[in-house]
Amino acid sequence: MLKLTAQLLPVGDGDPGEVRLQLRRPGGEGWEDKAVAPVGPGFAAAFRVTDWDGAAERGYRVLWGAGTAEEQAYEGTVAADPAGEDELRVGLLDCTIHSYRPLNVSSDAGDRMAGSAPLGLYTERNLYFPYAELAADLGRRRPHLLAAVGDQYYEHRPTTKEQGPEPTLDVLYRWYLWLWAFRDLTRSVPTVVLVDDHDVYHPNLWGNAGAPAPGGDYRQGGYMHPAAWVNLVQRVQTSHNPDPHDPAPVAQGIGVYYGAFRYGGVGFALVEDRKFKNGDKDNRDPAGRRYDLTILGDRQERFLADWAAADPGSPKLCFSQTLWGCLQTDERGRAQFDSDADAAVAARRTALELVKRAGALLLSGDQHLPSLVRHGLDGFDDGPVQFVAPAAGSAWQRWFEPAGGLPNPGATPHTGDFTDAYGNRMRVLAVANPRLTKAAFRAAKRGRNAELGDRARKREGYGLVRVDKAGRQFVIECWPWDGGDQFAGWPYRLPFPEV
Repeated sequence: MLKLTAQLLPVGDGDPGEVRLQLRRPGGEGWEDKAVAPVGPGFAAAFRVTDWDGAAERGYRVLWGAGTAEEQAYEGTVAADPAGEDELRVGLLDCTIHSYRPLNVSSDAGDRMAGSAPLGLYTERNLYFPYAELAADLGRRRPHLLAAVGDQYYEHRPTTKEQGPEPTLDVLYRWYLWLWAFRDLTRSVPTVVLVDDHDVYHPNLWGNAGAPAPGGDYRQGGYMHPAAWVNLVQRVQTSHNPDPHDPAPVAQGIGVYYGAFRYGGVGFALVEDRKFKNGDKDNRDPAGRRYDLTILGDRQERFLADWAAADPGSPKLCFSQTLWGCLQTDERGRAQFDSDADAAVAARRTALELVKRAGALLLSGDQHLPSLVRHGLDGFDDGPVQFVAPAAGSAWQRWFEPAGGLPNPGATPHTGDFTDAYGNRMRVLAVANPRLTKAAFRAAKRGRNAELGDRARKREGYGLVRVDKAGRQFVIECWPWDGGDQFAGWPYRLPFPEV
């Protein structure tokens, strides 16, 4: 099966209302029509071709306004399924902020940190878009598959958000910037997408299975914006994803996209740990007691159980939106609470047991803190491994600098056995902190603000996982945005039997 989304700029009601998918004829001479799709919500056309031959590479183009003066064409290649290759390379992108300082409101020209370079406004120090260095470096790794695992844009950068309930053009322009930046990759590299909190204009998201946020307050859990707008966001970002495992919508008719697929001889799963997660900002009941939460919900837990039993012996990867634990410390090196993390103890254990049963490596983004951990269930190292890729561009920073060091440390700093603020155990295998300590940052910047603008002091970039089928191991890589050496602790080799 081939699924492809053609994203248009806004078109009017009187403009052509359909898009044509064409394939290059055998021998390379001319084009033949394959499918037609209407321009739907979000000015996107979604194609679904069921008789696709995945063994052959095919050139394609999407055509709008065929035969009119406005005719536009966009070409690319659908690669052959690399099932016969010894290695499958998976690139990870997340958290593309586009700019540090908003362009339409006043702000400081620097981040007020001693030694930081002034940011300016229309400068390469402030404008991350179009991520030219990162995109070129990732392209040189020749990924077979890309995963954009969330926060493809932020609601308050590069401009502050529109205040209406359904800011369609506002969200689309941010999405267009992501597409513009990475289109030379996505035109020919299959790409799956997860929608995270900022994609639906939430600082944090406890989706409560689609429930509306009480009084529109995201801090009480649920969705702030109307379901039709949330579905539009999901449509433009995920309509090309493999079909969902169970397409039944959640509350308010909000759609789902969790599911599984095979590509290149590897099994993949996508889960939505924000949408089904319950709770609110303080994770406490009316009496003030901290309560346990659902992360995946019954439906996704049943799905992962089915996926775990499928294709025994095959290498597997599972994409989630964020870390299933809380790898954070404060300026004194003490374990720190963060309700944004997926750290609910009982629900985390169930989810991790299912991923372990599948023999899968867990891949995520969101945290702006690159890390590699082996989760603990009863001990510190008896669960699956999770890799959190670095942000492509970030403002808010997190640190992991436990005071006094950790038992069973590895070869790089701040590794070893750690119990987070919620009581979850894990063995930290690698972590890439900002290039200044949390104590130094907090001494210069009082309060809760954790935004840092100088890219030279942050750890931004992308992830790459090489599924070495011949050597029966995962090679996990963590690259900086500007093409330098990998962060300390990477690459990390994980044999399939040890996942």
